[in-house]
Amino acid sequence: MLIAFGCGGERAPEPSTASSDHADHAAHADHAAHADHADHAAHADHAHHDHEPLPALDAPMEASLHDLEARFTDPEGQPLTFSDFAGHPTLVAMFYGSCTTVCPLILADLHRIDTEVGSPALRVAVVTLDPEVDTAERLAALRTERSMDPARWKLLRGDEEAVRDLAMAIGVQYRRLPDGNFAHSALSVLLDGEGRMVIRHEGLGRSLDRIIAKARELAERS
Repeated sequence: MLIAFGCGGERAPEPSTASSDHADHAAHADHAAHADHADHAAHADHAHHDHEPLPALDAPMEASLHDLEARFTDPEGQPLTFSDFAGHPTLVAMFYGSCTTVCPLILADLHRIDTEVGSPALRVAVVTLDPEVDTAERLAALRTERSMDPARWKLLRGDEEAVRDLAMAIGVQYRRLPDGNFAHSALSVLLDGEGRMVIRHEGLGRSLDRIIAKARELAERS
């Protein structure tokens, strides 16, 4: 998330007096100040991604994700749309596999919800923001590493349009940073069996009690 840049201009005639040393010193100080400002700005951008996810956007709670035409594939290459989750309460989130800060916490929250609900009816759909890097093989390895049940946990990838459509539908903000990472919302969504959002859980380190209770209620009715 670091941006390196330089600047230059026309070279001025070199005076033969002591004032040239002062000018050189001032120019060096000015360059250092600009470089320090650039480093600080880049560091701030990095810190923002590490500790401050982008805020989620509003999304129509009454709409059904089962109507979303976006198509995705799982690590086995099987095509899937959200209509394939019909009849099952489903947790939905977006992440990317090389993230080492926000995304592991999102996955940990999803795992805790799934464990607390403890129902085979519950499904979990996690869609990568970075399908070019998160290949089917990488998603399969991550699924194994985190002991995700492949029958109920779907780690999905889609093309740019599919990713954008899903993000807009649930209210996830994201943008690619200059170093290839992403700034994005920390949002988990619970769908009912008809694909409607019943709870949107935003943020990290917040109580999961409400979404766990609702997921358990929906799972018991499935």
